[in-house]
Amino acid sequence: MYYEAYNNRAGIYGYLGKYEDAIADYTRAIEIKPEVAKTYCSRGLAKELLGLSYCSDYKKSCDLGYKKCCKNYNKCRSGRESTDKVNFDQNHWDLSYNDCKARGYRGSKKDFAALLDSSESYFNLAYDNHTMFNGYTGSKKDFIKLLGIKNKW
Repeated sequence: MYYEAYNNRAGIYGYLGKYEDAIADYTRAIEIKPEVAKTYCSRGLAKELLGLSYCSDYKKSCDLGYKKCCKNYNKCRSGRESTDKVNFDQNHWDLSYNDCKARGYRGSKKDFAALLDSSESYFNLAYDNHTMFNGYTGSKKDFIKLLGIKNKW
């Protein structure tokens, strides 16, 4: 019961960009249920976004069987972000739009494109969601190219 409360609140903190609070709640959730792999991955992402050490969380998540997080851990092991060349991909665009829509965004796809172009915080939200929930492993620079946005911020 308490695990879900901490884990859900951590997700909301992450959504709001309050990564320190997210990390604290993910840590509490892990103390309650240390066997839940996805929680380690989520905490690792929050740590990565703050520039903190995150590879141990990705490794633990991968070791516990959360395959989506193994890609993040492999990025740690290689010591670099993905440098694979990417091009605009409608599937990635749709997944990013749908992720943000599921988390409260209510505008149209056209408005979403303008929002990602002009708002670094919404871009970061789309990137974080796409990385966490859809297994995207590329860099933010590659993600900008992938979505075909101009990055006015």
